[in-house]
Amino acid sequence: MKKSIRILSLACLLSVFCAIFLSSCSFPVNHGQITYLLVEDSDVSEKACELASVSDKNINRIHISRTILGHTVIGIASHAFAGCKNLPEIDLPDTLTYIGEGAFEECTSLEGIVIPDSVTEIGNWSFHECTSLTSVTLGKGIETVGAASFQGCTALEQVTFPEGVVYDVSNNQMGIYVGDSAFLGCTALKSIIIPDGVYRISNNAFAFCTALSEVALGKDVEMLDHGAFFECTALESITLPDPVSDVGVSTFYGCTSLKTVDFGDGVWLIGQTAFGQCTSLERLVLPDTLKVIDDRAFLDCSSLWEITLPATIEEIDMLAFSGCSALTSIRFGGTMEQWQSITFGDDWDSGTADYSVVCSDGTLTKSDLAKPAE
Repeated sequence: MKKSIRILSLACLLSVFCAIFLSSCSFPVNHGQITYLLVEDSDVSEKACELASVSDKNINRIHISRTILGHTVIGIASHAFAGCKNLPEIDLPDTLTYIGEGAFEECTSLEGIVIPDSVTEIGNWSFHECTSLTSVTLGKGIETVGAASFQGCTALEQVTFPEGVVYDVSNNQMGIYVGDSAFLGCTALKSIIIPDGVYRISNNAFAFCTALSEVALGKDVEMLDHGAFFECTALESITLPDPVSDVGVSTFYGCTSLKTVDFGDGVWLIGQTAFGQCTSLERLVLPDTLKVIDDRAFLDCSSLWEITLPATIEEIDMLAFSGCSALTSIRFGGTMEQWQSITFGDDWDSGTADYSVVCSDGTLTKSDLAKPAE
């Protein structure tokens, strides 16, 4: 009896395994120097395949087919072309939906790439260290530009984002996300237009783009994460769209040429060291929505001589304006009593000049404020 039960159990397991295997299985097919991975899935009417690898890393020319043995080529696998250092160009078929992690990493001869409209995702590190790459055109279907996807592309001069992308979460129109360090260290990039539809520029996305002098942000940008434009030393001005509610930690730190900042009408928080070492900033008009200036937000902005602050401000935290040695004028939208009710962090004004605070009902001086309350 027990033996019969064991046999029956084994038969059940085998039938389940066969059902799974037959409903979805994959197998490699060689086509010239390319290996494709064909997927058979009984639940999907359309047969698909992925470009898995190339046999010769020294190739200098390659053609990617739209179909292989009746299977549509929908993706390029992780690291498929990584280290193909002699490949100057590649045409991607309009059947692709994704480019895998590190797919073209260190293809150091690749000069340009056009991403088809069918592609929704560019994987992390996909074009990392493609040091001859000068231009990138992103297709209209793109939703995710992965982390470090173009990091270290030191010859990159032009990045074209698609126009007409809609960001509307309520209608499942998800827009475009630019991932961590996506363009970090692209030292030849001089200008970038971020169109409507891009909603987030993530951590260090354009950090160390030292030639970047012009940035235009579309109306849908909501988030500028930590270090998004860290040490973009050629950047001269920036306008923040109204959806931006907080400027992240070190977002513009070390942008030593930055002279003009338009904060829009949505910012309530300026994060730690957000504008630290912006030594060309001279005047600031902060928005009426602002409530908190975080630690070291404007640390060592040595040319900053005038600030306009709204009556809505509640906190100016530790060392917020420390080292602003030219600061002589603070224009405050509230009364003297409101100014003195603000929560100030330690040494928030250390190293500043002898400034005065012009309030709606009178003027306070730095020396007045330094006196202990009676």
